[in-house]
Amino acid sequence: MYDENATGYIHWKDLDSFIDDLNKSDADFFKYNKADLEHHYLRENWISRMEFPLHNDMQEFYFYDVLNLICRHACESAFYLE
Repeated sequence: MYDENATGYIHWKDLDSFIDDLNKSDADFFKYNKADLEHHYLRENWISRMEFPLHNDMQEFYFYDVLNLICRHACESAFYLE
């Protein structure tokens, strides 16, 4: 759905939907701030603070970068809240 051709990249327009789908999934990535990511405008603010690097003429995010930063965020959230 997000990378049908297995390029390893996700187009910038699809990142919000990807984060929303992760937030709605059973994964614990957003366990500590699930409610903060339910609304588009809050996700947009969160995404801008994450500083995901852009590739390919500033059009795409690399999945590894996105997942790496999301995992780091989840670990830091757990650490600061516990």
